[in-house]
Amino acid sequence: MQKFKLLLRFGSALVKLVPGMIAVYLILSLVSTVSIPRALPLLLTHLTNLAVSSHPGLTGQPVPATHGGIIPTYVYWLALTLALIPARMLCKLAQTSMDNRMETRLRTDLFDKAIRQTPEFFHRYNPAQLTNILTGTTIEAQQAVRQLLVDPLLSVVGIVLSAYLIKAQLKEFHGSGWMVLALVLVGVLSVSVVQTKAQKPVYQSQLGLQKQRFAISSLVDSAVKSPEEIQAMDAEALFSGRHASALDVLMKCKRRIAITMEAVNSAIGLPADVMMAVLLGLIVYQITATNARMQPGTLVGLVTLIPTLMDPLKMLAAIGIIASSSWPAVELVSKMMDEENRIKDLKGSRAIDHLEPTLQANDVDFRYAPQLNKVFDHLNLNFPPGKVTALVAKMGQGKTTFFRLALRFYEPEQGQILLGGYPATEFTLKSLRQHAVMMSQFPAFFYDSVRDNFRLAKPDATDEEILHICETTGLLPILEKAIGPNPLDLNFAAGGLLSGGQKRLFALARCLLRNPTFLFLDEPTTNMDNNEKYQLIPMMRTACKGRTVVVVDHDIPWLLQFSDYFLILDQGHIVQEGPGDKLVHQPGLLRELYTLALPGPAGSAKS
Repeated sequence: MQKFKLLLRFGSALVKLVPGMIAVYLILSLVSTVSIPRALPLLLTHLTNLAVSSHPGLTGQPVPATHGGIIPTYVYWLALTLALIPARMLCKLAQTSMDNRMETRLRTDLFDKAIRQTPEFFHRYNPAQLTNILTGTTIEAQQAVRQLLVDPLLSVVGIVLSAYLIKAQLKEFHGSGWMVLALVLVGVLSVSVVQTKAQKPVYQSQLGLQKQRFAISSLVDSAVKSPEEIQAMDAEALFSGRHASALDVLMKCKRRIAITMEAVNSAIGLPADVMMAVLLGLIVYQITATNARMQPGTLVGLVTLIPTLMDPLKMLAAIGIIASSSWPAVELVSKMMDEENRIKDLKGSRAIDHLEPTLQANDVDFRYAPQLNKVFDHLNLNFPPGKVTALVAKMGQGKTTFFRLALRFYEPEQGQILLGGYPATEFTLKSLRQHAVMMSQFPAFFYDSVRDNFRLAKPDATDEEILHICETTGLLPILEKAIGPNPLDLNFAAGGLLSGGQKRLFALARCLLRNPTFLFLDEPTTNMDNNEKYQLIPMMRTACKGRTVVVVDHDIPWLLQFSDYFLILDQGHIVQEGPGDKLVHQPGLLRELYTLALPGPAGSAKS
């Protein structure tokens, strides 16, 4: 019952997306798959009886095969059958259109929800798994909704209509109503038995297949993201072996599902076949044993009507199997759709247009989970406005965490982070992230034009704005040399034509396109060699001029040349602050980290 409620809730949400298209689909389905297939046997019955009653052969006179209307009758019936093809095509078109619209809306909504989720959401689902869910599992869930909530309505209508028509055809036979009712009840009972016995093995088989697909996706994702490291470690054979083993398990899962489904399909079809044999046997018995009269057209009509009773029963039997097979997908997609995002605008938040470039933290406490130690313990920070400040700490001491708190990816347990004198919680998220921008360790680049890669930061940015930022940061000649003249129209190839440092400069220029008041640089020297990182300092200093910049990096010598001010963080507190050239000559954590970074014996001894 709990599963059915979840299915109804998930299905109703999808139905609301395209109510008009579902109505069209239902109407066309009732015409093409319910009404016409059952009307044709009645028409065939009538035409056959009409032709036979007027056949001269009944009087003992020989007639040509084409005489008496038999052949024209069947020609008419064949013509009507062919006329059904366009109706079925229209029905299929309506079904496809409905499925496409539901799929598009569901995939769009789920993707939009996923990219706005909290960091812990992306800890639960690795990138490859999320890709699988958003591209494949979502489609499976949507199709299951139609099969489980829309198509059964048509099956029930079809069964009732077929039972009534068969009973009407058997009006000459005594007890025909009870006979048809008994067959329907037996069919429904067989449906229940098949569903009850088959759901669990089908569900378990499908769940195992889903898990194995996710495992293979994760393995492939890891391999294609780090090919150089794998090759450098001569680990190709290891990954190949793991991939082959995972595929072997996947194939076993598929074989298990194939065997299970074949057994289930046989169980679904057998009761219907038995019922058809019983019904036809009863008709023959009535004719031969009781001398009941039956016109030829009636027999023809029954032969063509009986499958219209059996097929919906088969479909109803299959519904439970479809539910079990698709349930892992429906369950997973429903869970993601229902997942509440704790990052949202708070009551009373507002868009703040103008800010002073002041940034501070007042008495901030924070930990990632109740059972973990505090990252910050009554933390107080005050960043010099309009300057580049290095936030320095040992690994895992909360440098990037401060950025996450300032941007409200997480909330402090107590205390506040103030931007321009306003608490971060007083901003709408859109306003906050317009004023404060973070350049990630791993910037997002796309296989698209240079222009579109810039417009990630500002979708309505003009070419003049982009070129101005490129010229200001010194990026334009780099792009022209690496990519070609007039680079905005050229393919950026996800930054594949740029060096590590050039990619960082591109990411920085893109951040500046938003014209932020506060700029957070998270490990800006990642993937840069020494020559490159020091050559970029003048350009980065020029680009950051007049903004309050906070930079986190493990390269202390580089930070000493790039930064105006230092805040030294240790065990959740600020233990040193001031200009770097003074702090580095005083005993303390900065000097210790600087000494460790020095080449040669001095650094080696300390490490």
